[in-house]
Amino acid sequence: MATGLTTTGEQSLSVRNATELIPAIKEYGAMIAKGGLFGCKNPEAGQTLVLMAMSEGIPITEMRRRYHIIGGSDLSMRADYMLAEFRRIGGWYQWIDQGDDGKTATLHIKYRENDLKVSYTIEMAKKAGLIKPKSGWEKNPGEMLRARCQTKAVRMVCPEVLAGFATDEELGADPDSDAIDSEVIDRATPPAATATQVAATPVDAQADDGEIADAQFEVKADFVAGLATGEQIKVMTALFTELEISADKQLGAFKSMGADDLGDLTEEGASVIIGQLLQKKAGEIAAKQTEPEATATPAARATDKQCEELQTLIRQVAQAEGGVDVVTKVKAHMQKHGLDKFADLSTSDAQSLIGSLQSNNGAKTFLTTSLEGAAKKD
Repeated sequence: MATGLTTTGEQSLSVRNATELIPAIKEYGAMIAKGGLFGCKNPEAGQTLVLMAMSEGIPITEMRRRYHIIGGSDLSMRADYMLAEFRRIGGWYQWIDQGDDGKTATLHIKYRENDLKVSYTIEMAKKAGLIKPKSGWEKNPGEMLRARCQTKAVRMVCPEVLAGFATDEELGADPDSDAIDSEVIDRATPPAATATQVAATPVDAQADDGEIADAQFEVKADFVAGLATGEQIKVMTALFTELEISADKQLGAFKSMGADDLGDLTEEGASVIIGQLLQKKAGEIAAKQTEPEATATPAARATDKQCEELQTLIRQVAQAEGGVDVVTKVKAHMQKHGLDKFADLSTSDAQSLIGSLQSNNGAKTFLTTSLEGAAKKD
């Protein structure tokens, strides 16, 4: 049984399910805020994250990669995720002018019958009232020009990527491209998370029948340098005790984040571990509110759509620096559990791998998960 407040496959969040899970949502949201995860400052912001993750069918830790939280309640899509999603569904783009001169960013973008060159200038930003003292526009105008240019371009040729989500500036927020610690953007006070450029890379690697290609590279850690905060350590310790996590498994969790022990754990690594623990706790709470059958039903097999998405993601990851080693580790982890191809995964494990590959952290979440596998066909 999958743990965590997410939906997978074609499941959706119904009013009945939401009502049954309200206690779990409240507790989960409160713990997220208490631990300062994703920059949440109050339980309401944490509950917003939980509900959004449930309705999107993604792990709570994946929310950080996709969205900014504006004013503790509204969500805006990150410009870099927007462009990555555009490429994933078949879009193509190429930067003509990256805007490093602080004047103009121009993007050549193609999707289906649309083939456009879209520009965003510093004059447009001034006219829109986006440039404020000490904001990202003054510190890193190139980054900000690219973010606004790609948002404008994707919305013009492929509006389904945004799917009704607003952008930061439409919600009155000003993301500062220097800030990477907080995902909550205060409308009145800038700093917040950056919108970075996603480089266009052709995908030529091949993988047949859901199998994973072999290779060898080194995974590079991308965690921030700051150590875990006292509040994070307090929350993590309480969760370890409550969930009866053994000392060996705790040490394994620290090592998976590149730390030798708790004292070496970074703030980012602590956030990932707390997120995993909260998902486990939420799953246990949800399980207590339902009446499980005497015998567990076999796990459903990964859907064709999930397998296709995994093949695409694996090819993209293999193209990135250090990505081939990530692919090798994913394959080894699956084989360790007797799973040879994506179709052998359960729907929940397949969704976990999808989110882990998209999170650009070396698939660490998936690699620390015990796989249940799918029911074998007779």
